[in-house]
Amino acid sequence: MKPTATTALPRLALQQRIGMLLFASGWLALMFHMSQWLTPSA
Repeated sequence: MKPTATTALPRLALQQRIGMLLFASGWLALMFHMSQWLTPSA
């Protein structure tokens, strides 16, 4: 029984979930920035 195999799976899933959250937040921030830039508010 390998302890590394049992601990690597949740860690990989956690990294993927954190990566998805960071990507989603970055995408939303980029979309908001682009919308603010495309619609100039004088």
